[in-house]
Amino acid sequence: MDLTLALGLASLVVAVLGVCIEVTALLIRIDVVDPKRIHFRPLSAPLRAAERVARSQWLQGLVAGLAVAAITASASFLLQAFDTDGIAVRIISPSEGDVVPREISVEIEARLIEQEEFLVVFVRPLPGDPNQDYFLQQFPQPIENGRWDSRPVYVGAPDDQSGTPFNVCAVITRTQFQGGERSRMLPAGPSDCVWVTRE
Repeated sequence: MDLTLALGLASLVVAVLGVCIEVTALLIRIDVVDPKRIHFRPLSAPLRAAERVARSQWLQGLVAGLAVAAITASASFLLQAFDTDGIAVRIISPSEGDVVPREISVEIEARLIEQEEFLVVFVRPLPGDPNQDYFLQQFPQPIENGRWDSRPVYVGAPDDQSGTPFNVCAVITRTQFQGGERSRMLPAGPSDCVWVTRE
């Protein structure tokens, strides 16, 4: 799971728990809920916590503050994990189906790259052949506003025939690669691939 999404979901759980404790504490204070009359064991710990909160103004403020902070954090993390179009990384150029020369540049749009994450570009010949490797290309460099550029990207060898298909892929991964590496599979992480053919 993506770290941003995991943090967002964890913050959301904390927020829901805080809100539930606050609501239960309010019901206890106005005598709607009597903790002593509830014997369902899984509820005993949350009810004890809510009862303490109900009896302490500073605990009420603390739990309310934590709930608000968790709601804010979860909204921030989840918005980062799911941007407006739901895409973490997208290849802008080349486009799907383009006919390209051997040497191209690849322009990428990506969400915020977190610590210990890497944006990488791979090219794979003959995408339908399971025996082909993904070849690592130049590491993308930031341009502006979440856009990156990788160049030169080599689509195959000089003697590859015209019409040979390739996949060009961009991946946000936590796997660190060294220049010139190849991989049988794309590394784990959000990715986008476009199918191109050599001119």
